[in-house]
Amino acid sequence: MGLNDKGIETVRCAKKRTRRNADFLEFRALRDGHAVLVAHGFHNHFVMKYLKKKGWTKIRKNGNGYLSINIMGKVED
Repeated sequence: MGLNDKGIETVRCAKKRTRRNADFLEFRALRDGHAVLVAHGFHNHFVMKYLKKKGWTKIRKNGNGYLSINIMGKVED
């Protein structure tokens, strides 16, 4: 709510961080064949959003609420 904003990450900064994480995950997945991210829902939501923009698709989604697993994949040309 902005009442105590000292040292708290802004939404803009969080989105930038998730974009960097999506780039890193893509790099590692393409280099190593797979990568794993364990994070909270807000972060995962935006990482998946950025990966989709880069051509990744959701292959599988299991669970919801506090525990879920999303598997993303990308077909290289």
